[in-house]
Amino acid sequence: MMRNKGEGEERKEEYRGQYPRQPSERLVQQSYPHPPLTVESISTKPLIFVGMGLAALLMWLGYLIKLFSTVDIGLAMIYTGASIGFVSAFMGGIGCKALDSYQRLGILILASFLVLFIALMV
Repeated sequence: MMRNKGEGEERKEEYRGQYPRQPSERLVQQSYPHPPLTVESISTKPLIFVGMGLAALLMWLGYLIKLFSTVDIGLAMIYTGASIGFVSAFMGGIGCKALDSYQRLGILILASFLVLFIALMV
């Protein structure tokens, strides 16, 4: 008596004894070891640009709030903006490999002016 191959048996022969992976198993990626995060890998030009833009926006809004309101949150926004600007400028001046030496020097000078600004505002 001749047996017809069932659907499961065809699959088994087609995949050489292994059933095909389920769709959810195919979407899961293999985890590979990642290089450790360093200042050089984190500090990129767009991140520095966003950090400095956020700092300038916070400082500008803080000045507007300080001028037109009696609420002390404006001064806190100015300090926060200057601190974010210092961190992003220092990180860019120390760790960004895409900048040349003069650009790094300029960013470090900007960071020193932000520290001076924070010190004189107290």
